[in-house]
Amino acid sequence: MTSWVDVEQDDVEAATRFYGAVLGWTFHDATPPGTPVRYVIAQVDGQDAAGIGGPATPTGTPSTDPSWQTYVAVDDVAAALARVEAAGGTVTTGPTVAGEGGTWAAFTDRQGAGLRLWQAHRRLGAQITNAPGTWNFSDLHTPDAEDARDLYTRAFGWEFSDLGFGTMVRVPG
Repeated sequence: MTSWVDVEQDDVEAATRFYGAVLGWTFHDATPPGTPVRYVIAQVDGQDAAGIGGPATPTGTPSTDPSWQTYVAVDDVAAALARVEAAGGTVTTGPTVAGEGGTWAAFTDRQGAGLRLWQAHRRLGAQITNAPGTWNFSDLHTPDAEDARDLYTRAFGWEFSDLGFGTMVRVPG
């Protein structure tokens, strides 16, 4: 199941000003002093809602395409990556330890859509969702829905329901 969203920005301060004004978020730093890449947790009503990190590339060079990332909660990130690769996906980053919070990794599906994995240690994920100013939904836009269904079913056991205007993805049960 999905557990977290964050956006990678080269200018974290500008991003906090923007999202604070637009969504009413407050922020606290999640990186220890001296860490080269800053990461802040956005909160709504004192609950963790999303993250903002930067710079957006591992080398610290500016990104030309800041983007929101969706994370899927997994019990074992290495085993999940193995299932993704067996299903035809490509690991692009990690596993990478994110301090005491957990371990993350990134992959692309067979059509190039990116998704991230999160193995929680101390930070389980979003504490508030589906409320004003918080994360509600993530979409996957793909030219080949059957191919995507095959990969995500094989990698995660997800189920799919055609709603007519789109497809709902869910965990079994």
